[in-house]
Amino acid sequence: MTTDILINLETNDVEAKDGDFNIGDATKQNQKILLVCNKGEIKKHPTICVGSLTFLEDENIDDLLRETRKEFVNDEMTVRTLSANALGKINVDAPYL
Repeated sequence: MTTDILINLETNDVEAKDGDFNIGDATKQNQKILLVCNKGEIKKHPTICVGSLTFLEDENIDDLLRETRKEFVNDEMTVRTLSANALGKINVDAPYL
């Protein structure tokens, strides 16, 4: 588990609790950031991220899953399962260990 300041995954706003930052398990938000951001968007680490939107026109979902697995492993997650359904929803079980 990785602990950090939490963001709301729907609004991408920092979560506040009792007038202070909310701190907790940041695994899901780290996964979302890695999936959504493109390479080069995180200036301190320009070679990370999947850029999932770049795979929209790709008919083979395996390329997206392969890139996602690579980035999650590089971020020191243990990828137990990673799949996508027919609608393109990505299912992830990849905790930090």
